[in-house]
This record gives sequence, structure tokens and C-alpha cells, in this order.
Amino acid sequence: MKAFALLWLYCLTSCYTGMAFSYRYERQGYHIHVQSDFDMEDVKCFYRELQLPVFIEIQKNKQAQKVVFHVEGGKALPHPQKEGFWLLTADGSQLTLNIGLMDGGKELILLKRHFSVNQLPPPRLHWEINGRKVEDHTQAISIPHTSRVDLVIEVDPDFQKRFPKEARYLASKVNVYTQSGLGSSKEPQTYQSEKANSLSISLRSAKNSGTKIWIEKGRLYRLNAYNKASNAPYSDHIWPPPLVLVIR
Repeated sequence: MKAFALLWLYCLTSCYTGMAFSYRYERQGYHIHVQSDFDMEDVKCFYRELQLPVFIEIQKNKQAQKVVFHVEGGKALPHPQKEGFWLLTADGSQLTLNIGLMDGGKELILLKRHFSVNQLPPPRLHWEINGRKVEDHTQAISIPHTSRVDLVIEVDPDFQKRFPKEARYLASKVNVYTQSGLGSSKEPQTYQSEKANSLSISLRSAKNSGTKIWIEKGRLYRLNAYNKASNAPYSDHIWPPPLVLVIR
């Protein structure tokens, strides 16, 4: 429960900052205004796990028109709280956006956009000790107690560039066990991300030489544009092996 409470606190303190792209088109005398969190004129690929907000407004002679928004290969649901906003998702291999209005009882499509659809690329995770990547997990690593251990979450660069508000991950429920001498291991300390795409672990409390430390894998969550955290479906498969450390 503590981990989820901290995730919730993170979501509350990290504000959603609005749309990144704004477009204006003129078609058949109608003025179309579209806002989105992805570049509709450049991005050619969409991802199945995303649910992105899109704002659409159509006017003629400064009069607002009733928008028709059809999606092939996905869904577009009216936002439950924001007028003019839609929540866009993809579930096929191709995504087509049809934007238009009702004209004389018939649909008039004014704007079309096509995208290919891929699975969301999983991030890559690795451990670093004092800024150096851990390559060998087969034996215990001797370190001073002042060392800093980081879990680094590397997001696919193309995904991060084109969907920066969706390319944010949090690590949680990372258990750290310590054992001094021949005694039994202490109750684990549990760590979670304090900022997106990283997690830091301090070992300063393990001051005695010979103290053994085990760092196990935890859970991975992805934050969407509205800071809603969801469990990453590939979480169990991308974690690096557990770390075994010895204080020297």
C-alpha cells in the first residue's frame, strides 16, 4: 500500500501540461482546429497501449459545427469531462482518423490521417553502481558503503521523442535485504522511483565491513499523459538479474 501511495503522490505532484501540437486547416469553407500530444503531420506510427487526448473544433462563419470523428482500427471516445476532447486508442495494425461533420443529414469527411500501429517498445533496465553499468551478475560485487546504486530505465529513443508524455516509467516494490556477519537478514527496505525513468538506492546505513546486500527486482509502471500509472505488461521479463553486494 505504501508503494501505491507514493505513486499516487507522484501523480498528484507531476502536472499535465496540455497539448504539444496545434494544427489549423481550411477545407471546403470550414475551419478545422486540431490539438494533440503527437505530431499528426510527422508521426507515422501509433502504439496499441496508448490512450491519447485529441481536441477537435470545426467552425464556419465563426459558428461551431457538430464534429464527426470516426476511427478505423481503433476507438475515439468523447472525453467524460472536457468538451471537444476525444480519447484515442488503437487496436489494429492500421489506424485511420476521419474528421468531419454532418452536412444535410450526411457525413462530410474533411480530414483523414493514416498511421501504422505497433506494440509499445519495452524499456531496457540495468543497474549502475556509482555511475558505472553492472555487466557481471554472477558474483558478489565489493563496494564501499558510500556507494550509490541506481536502476536506470532506458526508454526507446524514437518512442520518447515522439510521445514524451507517455514515455515515463516508475519502478516500485524493489526490496533490499542486508545481513551483517552470521546474523539473519534484516527486514527488507522497499524502494520506489522518486522521479520518472530512474530509481536510486542509498547504502549508507550498511557501514560494517562484510555486510551482504541483496537487491531484488520489483514492479514497473508506466505513466500516461494524465499521470495515470498502469502496470507495464512486460515488467517481469525486462528486469536485470538481482544484485549481490558486499561492503568492504
